[in-house]
Amino acid sequence: MKSHLRTLLPVLLLAATVSHAHVGDVVYPIYELPTADLPDLHDGSLEDWEAALPNASLNQNDFVYSEGLGGVIDPADLAWRIFLAWHHKTQRIYMAVERLDDVYLPPCGERCFGEGPTTLSVDADHSGGQYFLFTEEDGYSVEQSKRLGNASAQSYSIYPEPPFGDQLLTGGGWAHSWVTLPPWSDWGGIQLGESPNYSIMEFYITPFDDLNWEGPELSRRSSLEPGMIMGFQISVSDSDDRGRSQGWYLLALPTFDTTGQPITWAQNFVDGELIPCHIGDCSQSNGTAIVADSWGRIKASLR
Repeated sequence: MKSHLRTLLPVLLLAATVSHAHVGDVVYPIYELPTADLPDLHDGSLEDWEAALPNASLNQNDFVYSEGLGGVIDPADLAWRIFLAWHHKTQRIYMAVERLDDVYLPPCGERCFGEGPTTLSVDADHSGGQYFLFTEEDGYSVEQSKRLGNASAQSYSIYPEPPFGDQLLTGGGWAHSWVTLPPWSDWGGIQLGESPNYSIMEFYITPFDDLNWEGPELSRRSSLEPGMIMGFQISVSDSDDRGRSQGWYLLALPTFDTTGQPITWAQNFVDGELIPCHIGDCSQSNGTAIVADSWGRIKASLR
């Protein structure tokens, strides 16, 4: 079986490296932070994000309602904004989510519809390809599924309060036991009130070009460099009724593979540009300064 896996894996990874199609026509900004401006993920506040970044990268107006392949987002039902950042020295992606929800249903376990997560999926090397749902029905063994799942791209979900145990952050496939903990990830969050409910979720993750669930020493980290375009997708969920599953909001509507599973392919991600900074220990601190209208230039040219 291991011999077969060694034969199969290069073929799958090669197929991924030649696939670059992502959805959507907007390149979203992911701002670099120097070490001195890294946010405190455990303070229950976004003031440090607001002080360090020019603005939030996203809000609800950037998203589309995925149920029924389209729909109107009502900010009276759920409003949110999302900060995106990266740190060159540690090669991490940072994200913060602020939500105002008219009805908040705490997570309540299996077969009970409560508040769903906000999910960040990352394809740092922009390779595309399948990264999830390698099933026995499709010819994959359990060993192959564990090795290939989340290997070329990773998905992480964060909640306003822990859905299981004491962690807010879940994901990373079979590598969850180590990749969702420091130094690879860290997280924090708060939620206040009932109707409306206010919540903040903050975390960082470490992207991998090849994530091996058996440990970091067998994995290959991504290389985050200024100006590079990476693939990513964010989904925001909301539920107002215990008897119904969550509604999902995405940055761009997916294309479906032959199994009807849009979440299995990194081609359904959108594009993000790693915007460099030139202060402190930023990647461009000794180079040319990036002008303040970088994000405006990107949106103007691609919308």
